[in-house]
Amino acid sequence: MSFSWPIFITVLLLGVVQLAVGVVFGRCLPLGSGTSRPADDRQHSASLEELAARLRQVVARLSREVGTHHNKIGQANRELSSAGRQSAEELADLALLTVSQVLKLNRQLQSRLAEADSALQRQAAQIELHMAEARTDPLTRLPNRRALDDHLLRLLGQRRGRQQSFSLLMIDVDHFKQLNDRYGHLAGDQALRHIADALRATVGDADLVARVGGEEFAIVAANCDLGAGCQLAEVVRKAVCESQYQFGGQTLPLSVSVGLATAQPDDESVTLIRRADQALYCAKRNGRNCGYYHDGQACRRIPPSGQSVDDLDELCQRLRNRLAALCAQQ
Repeated sequence: MSFSWPIFITVLLLGVVQLAVGVVFGRCLPLGSGTSRPADDRQHSASLEELAARLRQVVARLSREVGTHHNKIGQANRELSSAGRQSAEELADLALLTVSQVLKLNRQLQSRLAEADSALQRQAAQIELHMAEARTDPLTRLPNRRALDDHLLRLLGQRRGRQQSFSLLMIDVDHFKQLNDRYGHLAGDQALRHIADALRATVGDADLVARVGGEEFAIVAANCDLGAGCQLAEVVRKAVCESQYQFGGQTLPLSVSVGLATAQPDDESVTLIRRADQALYCAKRNGRNCGYYHDGQACRRIPPSGQSVDDLDELCQRLRNRLAALCAQQ
């Protein structure tokens, strides 16, 4: 009968939902490089397992209801088919009874479909909540390393088609261990939240700020070339350095080192992160509270505010020429 197709499609969609839950569950398992603690990951996994079990129960129950409905419709159809020798009045009564039964069965199935749909929507909302929690750093409420990796993959995929430039800034809090050792972990936790707020205030709506490690942050700046990335790095560094972090009735100094890399045509996320990390290490090795960028060949210091990258390169070249001339005179 024609109404069996919608039922079949409904069951198929429910199966797809169940499969999607499995995919979500798999994506939310620890990836080995995130910032989530093992206890947090176990809690998310247990919650998702419970949600998946509930959804499986909903699908199984609805599948049984659909099977029962199909059997009863088939029985009614067989009764009509075997009524060839009955009188016209008996056939009319049987037809009316069959139609009544079919309408009743359809109403019952529709009610159960509505209940199942409501249950699926509730479980889907809980899954979305757990997915968001699995991609959020619990201390700063920033996106975590897992969210950063997904965001980079998406931007790199879009860039191959549109040739849009974007930059990655890796940011490390200077002397964070000393802060923890001297003032305690509570001061360190509050400092991380303070820095997270300062970083949020420096970026646009299309940019991503994430916490990717203990005292390490990242910014993915959309539509940002090397020159704009250097300017943003200086804004970020100054914003943290000039912020007023209060703890225990006193102002504690904070500063960050910044490493910058701009996406290149053949980049993958691992190569982009590697260059930004190399630039960050240069900043940390060369005094901290400064920024370096990786131009694809080497790491160079980010010029002070108001000075362009080209101006700094020209100044460095003049200094190299002057040094070479002095060495030649000796």
